Amino acid sequence: MYIFIDFCSLQVIGHFCIFGIWPWPGDGWNRPLGIANFILILIIPLGIMVFCYGKILWKLTRISNFSETGQSDTYKKASKNVAVTFCIVAFVFFACNIQHQMLFLLFNLGMSVDWNSFYYHLVVQFVFMNCTVNPFIYLLKSKDFQNALKELFGLKGGTQGNQPQTTQISIVSIST
Repeated sequence: MYIFIDFCSLQVIGHFCIFGIWPWPGDGWNRPLGIANFILILIIPLGIMVFCYGKILWKLTRISNFSETGQSDTYKKASKNVAVTFCIVAFVFFACNIQHQMLFLLFNLGMSVDWNSFYYHLVVQFVFMNCTVNPFIYLLKSKDFQNALKELFGLKGGTQGNQPQTTQISIVSIST
């Protein structure tokens, strides 16, 4: 997710699209828009990740407390796996976005930033890299994902042939 708070317009004249930039409303807008951008692009997504993974962990913990001994161990393993996956995903998201967002925030708070520097272009590449890294994190963390990928490419270790797979699913409903 990447949002630019921008003042622009698009007009269609004949067979041509004309892109125009409206004049910036004034220097008084730099601080509030810089802070809003920082919150929208970095803080809110991190909060959503914490909430969603926290909810998953909470459910798994509650289910494991009410399950039989064998199933309880499975849910505890799943809880640990979810917690580790969340930490990796959140850290990578933060690491890929914090430098760019800090540059933009500091610029809007009055610091001078060289938009043509190697460093700036490097941190922009980190932002783009963040869009592609999550599947690789899940690949490293999930045995099912690894087996499915091996099967897809016909590599040893995936599910062989057309053997039927059986999966036991237990649904536990807990009401508070």
